[in-house]
Amino acid sequence: MTDSTQTFDGSYHLTVKDFFFKVLNGSAQGIIVAVCPSAIVKYLLMPFVESGQTWAMDLNAILVLFCSFLPIIIGVLTALQFNMRSLDVGVMAIATGASTGSFKWATAPE
Repeated sequence: MTDSTQTFDGSYHLTVKDFFFKVLNGSAQGIIVAVCPSAIVKYLLMPFVESGQTWAMDLNAILVLFCSFLPIIIGVLTALQFNMRSLDVGVMAIATGASTGSFKWATAPE
């Protein structure tokens, strides 16, 4: 893909090098977006969590939940590397989230 404004429609030639570059770049961006805030704020919250502050525990739980969305974020950012349309980006995000197994379907206990 020579022009970065082209949408991903399959009408152009994409080399193996370009494909892997886009996949690795999207994965790296996703890891930075999903993991870095949690890694930094976790150590800032640690004294408050140990002292029993409920707001710090709640924020820590939100950060853990945000990290579980890592596969979906990687899927979105990889799709954006390929300049996919919005529907394609959504499908890519759902496919990566479902294929990683980080979300499990469960039934309510009876």
